[in-house]
Amino acid sequence: MYDCKLCGVTCYTTYLCQDKCNRIKDMVNLYGVDTVLDVLETVLIRSEKQRNFKLKQKLNEEISQSLKIGNKKEAKNC
Repeated sequence: MYDCKLCGVTCYTTYLCQDKCNRIKDMVNLYGVDTVLDVLETVLIRSEKQRNFKLKQKLNEEISQSLKIGNKKEAKNC
């Protein structure tokens, strides 16, 4: 028995589990380590600019929701 080198799941035949991790290895062999790493970083990891945009977007949503709640309270008082 082996432990998968990538995810740690117990494997019976090889050091990479047959499902997902072996597929990742195949992609690395096909496209190269640099390309796969670049795609993963581009898709999965946000840059500082993206994080700031997301933060501003979240704050704007919260502000607009609080304004809607405030308007509903004012309408009930009328």
